Amino acid sequence: MPELYIGGAWTRAREGGCREIRCPADGSLVAEVDEATAPDAAAAVGAAREAFDAGEWSSSSTLERGRLLHRVADLLERDKADIARLESLDTGKRLVESEYDVDDVAGVFRHY
Repeated sequence: MPELYIGGAWTRAREGGCREIRCPADGSLVAEVDEATAPDAAAAVGAAREAFDAGEWSSSSTLERGRLLHRVADLLERDKADIARLESLDTGKRLVESEYDVDDVAGVFRHY
């Protein structure tokens, strides 16, 4: 499955590389992901610029933007257990630390 989301579509890395994500605690395979390179990053930045210039976000009100950011926080909180579990697998952190991290990220979306 393609792993990079660029310009509203899932795509493969341009140079075809991928890497394994392993749990530092036990070395188990968590995932295999496409490895983005400079051309992928340039494509993502260009697509983001185009989406901003032509999309709804740049013309939306601060109230609309705030509602959307709060919705992101709601979704993070809803899926906290899954996100924290995956973060712990990826980093080797204790689960409780990853849960705190998800809370912190949700708080950032609520603050801004």
